Amino acid sequence: MSANRWRETTYLITGNTLEAVKRSVCLAQQGKAVLLAVEETFLAADTGSFLNCESRAEWRAFFPDSLWENGYLHPDGYKKYLEQLCREQGAAFLYGLYFVDAVPAEMGGIEVRFASKGGLYGVRCQYHEAYGPEKNSEKTAYAAWITDENAGENRILKAPFPWNPAKTEAENLLAGRRELLLAFGRSKAENPALNLGRFALRGGDGFLAGTKLTKTHFDVIVAGGGTAGAMAALYAARGGAETVLIEPQYDLGGTSTLGGVSTYWFGNRYRDVEEIDRETDRIERKLGIRRRPGLWSEHDDFHAGVRGYVLLKLCLDAGVAVVFGQIAYDVVKEGPRVCGVKTAGHEGKQTLCGSLVIDATGDGDLAYYAGARTVYGSGRDCFTYWASLAQYTGTDGYRNNFSSMVMAADPEDMTRFTVLGRQRGEGTFDHGAYVSMRESRHIIGEKVIDLRDLCMFRTYEDGICTFFSNYDPKGKLDADMVYCGYLPPQVKMQLPLRALIPIHLEGYALKGLYVAGKAVSATHNAFPGLRMQPDLMHQGAVLGLLAARAVYEGCLIEELPTLQRREWIREATGDKLTLPGKLRYPYDGGDNPDFAFYAEQVTGDSRTHWIDVPFTYEEKEISPILALACGESERVLPCIRKRIRELEEEENGRNRGTLAALKRMALFHGCVDDMEEIQQTVMRKIKETAPCLPVREGSVMCAQLLPDHGVMPELVYDLNLLSWGTGFSMEPFYLVFEALKTEERNYMDIRKGTYSYLECFAYAAERSGRAEFIPLLRKLAELPEFKEALREENQVSLLAERLQTLLLLLYRALAGLGAEEGIKGLERLSTVRCLAIRKSAEMGRKAVKEGIFDRTEKTW
Repeated sequence: MSANRWRETTYLITGNTLEAVKRSVCLAQQGKAVLLAVEETFLAADTGSFLNCESRAEWRAFFPDSLWENGYLHPDGYKKYLEQLCREQGAAFLYGLYFVDAVPAEMGGIEVRFASKGGLYGVRCQYHEAYGPEKNSEKTAYAAWITDENAGENRILKAPFPWNPAKTEAENLLAGRRELLLAFGRSKAENPALNLGRFALRGGDGFLAGTKLTKTHFDVIVAGGGTAGAMAALYAARGGAETVLIEPQYDLGGTSTLGGVSTYWFGNRYRDVEEIDRETDRIERKLGIRRRPGLWSEHDDFHAGVRGYVLLKLCLDAGVAVVFGQIAYDVVKEGPRVCGVKTAGHEGKQTLCGSLVIDATGDGDLAYYAGARTVYGSGRDCFTYWASLAQYTGTDGYRNNFSSMVMAADPEDMTRFTVLGRQRGEGTFDHGAYVSMRESRHIIGEKVIDLRDLCMFRTYEDGICTFFSNYDPKGKLDADMVYCGYLPPQVKMQLPLRALIPIHLEGYALKGLYVAGKAVSATHNAFPGLRMQPDLMHQGAVLGLLAARAVYEGCLIEELPTLQRREWIREATGDKLTLPGKLRYPYDGGDNPDFAFYAEQVTGDSRTHWIDVPFTYEEKEISPILALACGESERVLPCIRKRIRELEEEENGRNRGTLAALKRMALFHGCVDDMEEIQQTVMRKIKETAPCLPVREGSVMCAQLLPDHGVMPELVYDLNLLSWGTGFSMEPFYLVFEALKTEERNYMDIRKGTYSYLECFAYAAERSGRAEFIPLLRKLAELPEFKEALREENQVSLLAERLQTLLLLLYRALAGLGAEEGIKGLERLSTVRCLAIRKSAEMGRKAVKEGIFDRTEKTW
């Protein structure tokens, strides 16, 4: 596998030590082109990874006095200082690169290859300097931050332990963490005011390693030890399969541990999850670690370090070969079968072979390397739900920071995101070392889950796990039903095995490869219901369980008897694999719902939003209004029109709300019979609040900065809905346009919905293809806030990326209407720093150029 991208420099520095940083800066000051390539997401890992932050004379001379606090280097301050120093002096650095090999270049110099989330990344240089820390196997300790809540002081607790070179690094880390927990227990007994904070990322006082992995063939290979991967490895090993777990970081749990999100949000709690919760809780109670009360259970909040310890201990006890510090960058294939994984890291290159491979990278990396069909984000563009670099307000306290996009497969974009993320947050004690991504790449399997499956309680013969969530996108969605005011309910949904099996670009199923975690085959708009931590843990456990059974039977998972699979899952986890499904509702004798029944059920009180319901609420009835929204227009419209005629014949004033709901739904399906009435209602609402625009009256619970959650002012839904008809009046849009020009545009006010009001022009323009929108879009794109959002010094602002996204939508709509300003605008956006914006702009230009700019089909 050759590097898919190359970078040129004179000096390449590897080895993430403080001395390596100093050397890079020194070379840059001499005018040399230098690149520092490191595995981590911060500089000087010999300090930050091991919490070696105590005051030292040579460090006191190097770091400013302002970075010292209570005798320790400020963990966030020193990282930002080194990044700023490198940028000011011209020393380039890249994060997330794992050394693979170095060879002489044909034209002189050296070619160095690195493994990354995007495969191989190459650097051509004249000189390569590798740095490593001082190795001292006699001086080993594991550390964590602790806080004396009475004194209000933070300090580092270090627990010495013997590093055994005959054991693996994972086994040594477990021993170190065990000693640390015991040491904290003793300290807590002496001082009850102590609180246990974040653990060190690694143990020892140097880059120590244990025995290397000598075995190269396993029954099951799991790539990625995050939310789903750790559980997949655990259950595969418990099922008797020889299992290896490859994890680039030095802890298990991913987002829940290293990512800082050590709190559950929705999700089911089956026996697999309950075991982890109980053991975590047992240790926390024994040590007197206080956690916040949960909404769904007493285990919703947990200590990240304890959780990581529990996962590692259980995996090692089960016989999992846990390999830390290695990243999977390619696969081994024999025909359609994936039978191995190539890895790189501090143990060098290694190829592992296995009977079955589980891709738990979170991004479908192995599937992508194997040639699978994939889609990034929404597919029409590269917009994904927000990612996070955790903000720690104290030694353990976390602040939600899912706020912007990153394409982790690109080391330069990963570095950009991390540097910006570290500059965000007031009064931050530290930032995380792990980038938590809500969404990135999805495989395209034999079954692609979409919003219709969620709303209609779809079940599958090959269903393997049940999920539960509210509709919590946190980012830019593009579902037409949401844009027209129909937001999905808070429900359980089912995942079939077919959504975990990748399909190759040539059309055949990849054998022996299964995707665990959030990269499963689902649309961008359905995915928010499939990403909750307990659900992903459960999914991983189920997949590991089935993988072990398949190995025992000598077959693939999909070849196991379906009924037997379901029984094993029920016995092991308690997941009954049932939903409030179609048996409870009338169908037409086949697989199609009886839409006449649903049309009869619609009333003026039919719920279209579930934003205001309690978090513990579960919707168990198919919504009649959503059932009609999800149906095919040719089948739904006759039922709606019949119901409208019946209500109008009754001439009953109490039917007014029901008629309005049905007429809106008819327009959503393209029927313009009642469009004039709807337009008049829109006009009346605008005039009632003039000169201001109507604000949202419904709940905004959970919504953050728009465009989160699909939460918009109710009038915006109506404006979007108009574009599903033909010949609608432009007058409402003219009135909204004038209001936007004159009133204060406050993008922070969710109820005001300024973002959504601007976006509705792009939405309606693309949907309708009407040239009347061109002058309106042109003027909106010239608003001064968009120029500010493109300025380099404003990129730290959370609004900058959101406004760039909105500007892209305006330009894309202009381009789709044939306006030259749109094409030029997309060209300008092809140069911004955020890769997701750049690529989306390029995709928009390509769609216009190739004539595939079609918005007539509904997006689910």
